[in-house]
Amino acid sequence: MRQAWADTDARLRRIETQLGIEAVTLDAATVARRRTALDNLARRYRRFSILGLVMAVVSIFYIFGDILPGDKGRWVWLGFVAYFATVSVMDNWLYRGISSIDVAAMPVEEVTRLTLRYRRWHRIFIAILLPLAAALLTLMLAAAGFEPYFTLGAVAGLIVGLAIGLRQLLAFLADYRSMLN
Repeated sequence: MRQAWADTDARLRRIETQLGIEAVTLDAATVARRRTALDNLARRYRRFSILGLVMAVVSIFYIFGDILPGDKGRWVWLGFVAYFATVSVMDNWLYRGISSIDVAAMPVEEVTRLTLRYRRWHRIFIAILLPLAAALLTLMLAAAGFEPYFTLGAVAGLIVGLAIGLRQLLAFLADYRSMLN
């Protein structure tokens, strides 16, 4: 391995010389700021877990508000509390799992197996959460009596949410792809 490292270093120096590039040295601060795909996944899962928890707490406050009238509205907001709490738990589980992967100590086969496992669970969680979100949105619109402006606002929120969600999903999948490469 040392010989392969030395050969690679020698090849890079020859290429740098041929191209007229001076060697680039990185200080410790620059190296410390570098993030791997594994770091990105863990950070993103942690952020989504915290966001889910915050949204669950915010939804609790809506229970006592008058946005959706009557008992139907309270049940809808309780559904949102349960939904966001579930999202937070799922993302926290994925965060802890991804954080437990140690590429320096684990064999490549184990890292690959765990990466594939958590990617599969990520997709399973999406398959569970998307229909629940659609059901909650429908219940919310029904509790509001399908009032036109409320429905327009919900549809606008849905479009923005889907755009943001798709962008985040693509980023997650890109990080998983990078880890598997």
